[in-house]
Amino acid sequence: MAGDRALELMDDSANSFGVESRGVAQIRGNGCLALTADEVLFVMWLPRRELRISRERISAVERAGSHLGKTVGRPLLRVRFADEVGRDDSVAWLVRDLPAWEAALS
Repeated sequence: MAGDRALELMDDSANSFGVESRGVAQIRGNGCLALTADEVLFVMWLPRRELRISRERISAVERAGSHLGKTVGRPLLRVRFADEVGRDDSVAWLVRDLPAWEAALS
């Protein structure tokens, strides 16, 4: 998934709560979340989508109780980042090991 770059962390059952700039109508989706030295990569299975966030564009990593009006009663990993043209955006996932993701992205 991440080519020849070494994976630092991976969750093959992450659940995306959507990208803020795409609005609230997005459905949640399962997929594989991976972290390399250069980027965060999420590949959603259905519908097939890919999101790549360069680590240098990440401005904050935080826990969230909900994202885009969606919640599951467990804390989410929210990543705030600048998109390709520099606008602020965010995405959130339900991951198995939230403390590991927080530590790796700090």
